[in-house]
Amino acid sequence: MSPRPLLRVNPRQAGRLKAGVPWVYSNEVVMDRATRTLKPGTLVDVGGERDGRFGTATFNPHSLIAARILTPTPSAEIDTRFFADRFRAAAGLRAARRHGARGWADPSRRPVTAAPSSAPAWQPIAGGLTAPAGFL
Repeated sequence: MSPRPLLRVNPRQAGRLKAGVPWVYSNEVVMDRATRTLKPGTLVDVGGERDGRFGTATFNPHSLIAARILTPTPSAEIDTRFFADRFRAAAGLRAARRHGARGWADPSRRPVTAAPSSAPAWQPIAGGLTAPAGFL
């Protein structure tokens, strides 16, 4: 795999990324000629000149939110397995919350769900992933 382009962040803007904010606004990016020619959706490593690397992101030079950090690991392998692991983790968090585990919301409130309590079972889909029956 060839090295990814490095999306450089202005030094004064690096504090937000150090704090873990997952997006980079276009005014925070050093927009040189090479950066402007990147195609929307390009995977990039995000870094600063003095602050090291902040992670792997998707980049769009034509958007106000120019980059979205996918993982804090620079040069991470972003493939089907990466997204499948993320989807499984998200489904696990939702299932735990649905079954009464304390989560990110106020535990005294009833969770909001898009499906009725008699939601259909999950069905296998491509690449070993699953989705609610009838979802696709």
